Amino acid sequence: MSAPAPGILLSTTRIWKPVQSLAALTVVRVAVLALLFLAPIYFDLAHVIIDDPDIWWHMRTGQWIATHHALPTTDEFSQFGMGKPWAAYSWTFELLMYKLYAWFGLAGIFAYMMAMHAAILGATYWLLRTVAGDFWKAIALTAVAYFAFFDNLGPRPGLFTILFFIVQLGLLLRARRSGSFLPLLWLLPMYAFWANVHVQFVYGIFVLGVAAGEPVLRKLLRLGPDPDNRLPADRMWMVLIGCCFATLLNPYSYRVWSVIFGYMGQVGAYNFIDELRAPNFRSPTHFAAVFALAGAFYAYGRRQRHSIFTLLLLIAGMVIALRSLRDLWFGVVLAVAAIPSQATDAESSSWTLGRRNTAIAVAAVLLGTCAIGYLTKFSNEHLDYAVEAIFPVKAARYIREHNLPGPIYNDFNWGGYLIWSLPELPVSIDNRMNVHGDERIKRSTATWDSLPEWSFDKELANARLVIGHSNAALTGTLRMNPKYRVVYEDLRAVV
Repeated sequence: MSAPAPGILLSTTRIWKPVQSLAALTVVRVAVLALLFLAPIYFDLAHVIIDDPDIWWHMRTGQWIATHHALPTTDEFSQFGMGKPWAAYSWTFELLMYKLYAWFGLAGIFAYMMAMHAAILGATYWLLRTVAGDFWKAIALTAVAYFAFFDNLGPRPGLFTILFFIVQLGLLLRARRSGSFLPLLWLLPMYAFWANVHVQFVYGIFVLGVAAGEPVLRKLLRLGPDPDNRLPADRMWMVLIGCCFATLLNPYSYRVWSVIFGYMGQVGAYNFIDELRAPNFRSPTHFAAVFALAGAFYAYGRRQRHSIFTLLLLIAGMVIALRSLRDLWFGVVLAVAAIPSQATDAESSSWTLGRRNTAIAVAAVLLGTCAIGYLTKFSNEHLDYAVEAIFPVKAARYIREHNLPGPIYNDFNWGGYLIWSLPELPVSIDNRMNVHGDERIKRSTATWDSLPEWSFDKELANARLVIGHSNAALTGTLRMNPKYRVVYEDLRAVV
């Protein structure tokens, strides 16, 4: 048998080596993409916790809706708000949370949170695939963005806002680049749902408003058309108006906008609620957010062509993100989208994984999630234990078993849990800022800090039952007051 000609061997080697290199690179990319999703999933399952104080009153509202087959128009849960107008503007989310809890217990709530984490991470990667021309740049920026707003990812309706905002930004950037407004038509049904799940859809409306108003501003400044924007101005205005009308497709109609204006005027709470305060740079996520914002402004300054649209969004993102921890995600998303230069379709298609490899990555993530859940022994028992370490679970059980009468006086952050665990006792205050207002939140905070005016708090004076943190200043003060006696105490709470 004759040996193959050397020329044939050389040709085969020249062809085979690039194929091997391409296959190895594809495997690496699939593995990196899978690890990008598995890292936060591992963190979630390894640190099982539900510490959000709002999820409880959301679930109670969902239960009320399911029981009455209607939406509440007045407050049913607090002493102060009883019978006063109140809109359950996140009713879709609340009904979903109650059903998940009814079917799966706290594991259902936790599964929702993990699923939304994965969706937000995937949407962020897709957004950066739209604007970046390099796989590794997209992966790195996705990781930075997700890490920067990880603290904002509790089980709240705001997760839908983050997800929809990222999707809208990706569609908008594609439409501006291509000149076709057809992708933006997806925003109409999205806003119809968004307005029924969370009022921060107004952030998306703001971005659409900037996109529609940019050509007008450029004319006023005599700058000429934006070379990076091929979308006709009239089409952008049509999309903006259509999305605004879509927000009215909710049970409260235009009144949902009055909720937004009410929150905009409620600025005092930013001084008392931790998540509303400005970043204090005690967490590495705060530094990651500032790093992303600084990188975006630096990248913008290096460009030869400057877009007013990008500049206005970066300024708005910086102001809103540095004003409140809860909105840190807003500035981060806008920042990472502005860092890379816009990629052409050819560039972006040259490094995509393709459907088959993406399916392999998704399968790896699903299998990895199951493996991590099994190894960490994820269960409802673990979640119950985690909740017990944060909220007054045993104290509420004692009150319920001994039928202790109200009125009750409670801490601001425990109001939501007590609404869920003690529905027969309307709370004195809870996290619904639009119900209680700045002054009541300020007074409650001062009372629990045992400031001199605590004895003048009429709600405390009229209460027959007080439940507070075991280490709260007011708890220590009431221990020494002969008018009060301790009937229950554990490491978490005192009654």
